[in-house]
Amino acid sequence: MKRENTALYMYLDPRLHDAVIDVFEDVRYHYRKAYDVELQKNRHVYPLILEHGIEPVREMSESPSEVRDALDANPYTPVPAEVTADA
Repeated sequence: MKRENTALYMYLDPRLHDAVIDVFEDVRYHYRKAYDVELQKNRHVYPLILEHGIEPVREMSESPSEVRDALDANPYTPVPAEVTADA
């Protein structure tokens, strides 16, 4: 069963945009190294940032198991097992 998602467009100050991209890259890198799974920006990382905030997600990026736990606990993101390296 495919999940329906709603698009959200935001205008961000360039500094905040850079911080969000940095956090995304950190989370994606550490998660891929730990689980050999590629997280998607809009499907996984952005919802984490919106739910937890930039600094907490930046801190958890060093601990892929914390990222996995947060994704599992977030009702708005698919479970990480759905993500494949081919996606």
